[in-house]
Amino acid sequence: MPADSSRNEALRAVRALQMAPLHYNAIQLGIAPRRFLSEVLGLSETRLASTAQTLRPGTILNAQRHAITYLRQQLVSRGYPESAIDERIAGQAQLQASGGAAWAGYWYAENFVHRPLLDECVRTGIQFDVFLADAEKALADGDLAAFTTRCADFIEQWTIPADVAAPCQVEKPSVFRDASTWDDAWQAAQKLLLAAFFDQFAQFDAVWGGCFITHLPPRSLVALIAPKWPGGPRAIRPVRRLIVLSFSLHHWVRHKRWPDHAPGATEVAQKLMSWGRQDIANLFDGTKRLRFPEFEKMWDELGSCFGHGRDLSGPFALARIAIAWQRSMVVVGPDQKLRSFITLGEDYHALWGWRHSQRPQAPEGAAQGREPWPLWLDD
Repeated sequence: MPADSSRNEALRAVRALQMAPLHYNAIQLGIAPRRFLSEVLGLSETRLASTAQTLRPGTILNAQRHAITYLRQQLVSRGYPESAIDERIAGQAQLQASGGAAWAGYWYAENFVHRPLLDECVRTGIQFDVFLADAEKALADGDLAAFTTRCADFIEQWTIPADVAAPCQVEKPSVFRDASTWDDAWQAAQKLLLAAFFDQFAQFDAVWGGCFITHLPPRSLVALIAPKWPGGPRAIRPVRRLIVLSFSLHHWVRHKRWPDHAPGATEVAQKLMSWGRQDIANLFDGTKRLRFPEFEKMWDELGSCFGHGRDLSGPFALARIAIAWQRSMVVVGPDQKLRSFITLGEDYHALWGWRHSQRPQAPEGAAQGREPWPLWLDD
């Protein structure tokens, strides 16, 4: 592979990771990512589409101001008091001053609701944002030494254990420092970037998941909404898995036992007023998209139909990931037929196990989850 080809491929990958959380926010709202960025930043879609243009400092400053105005408007529309809005915007400014960008902002937005639960996720997001910014600059400048040194430094700062790095295929820092070509650097960096990307979710999964469900033995909740391959030319998609999990959680609260099997579209629709069987079937097979506000409504309807109202806190942070991964980890063609998908494997579970082991120990005498998970979740 020509050297420039490897460098350009790495640059595209790094820039895609930098933008991923913003794309996730767009997908959750059912808005095309470029249109969403245009609304947030106040820049035209044409300008955002052009990779040849370099934005002037004044344009960047205006875009940042526009983004703050957009955020304030969104928070007002959701009913937040003025004092909370000011606090949120001040916190966002502190993130930027610390080098935080899209990833830190994504977790900070969740932490605004769940704090201080996700503080560690925000710190991990800042570390990833700073690394991506440094890597992007080195790649754009064509500075191989700066890029490989930054990758090596990031691995050392990350402190990923050897038994976790192995299934993730993350190379030792010395491999990057010894790389003498862009081909060698990119071959090692691909695995590093992928592992660091999934570690963002493993950190969230261990911290948030361990607090959201406490009556069951700990396990990865993100893995329960990731694409799953049951065999054959199909995949069980994230939105379907999210709806099945949500229905089952409500069933457990109401009946103190799990459903005997994974609920189908008919069973789910019977508990909902706003969705018919065909609507749910279309959500299950991906021909109909689910927006986050629709899931909020669905969760509340399930609570009402199962007879416990809003007594059960919703897995809304998990829902945002499922809705985003439906678009980013499942690829379909123009005919809506499945082309490819990404599943979580041994590497993700190793990351989750590591992050779960870092959680503070439960106080002595605290109730430990002993209720079994339903076996059909793993079928």
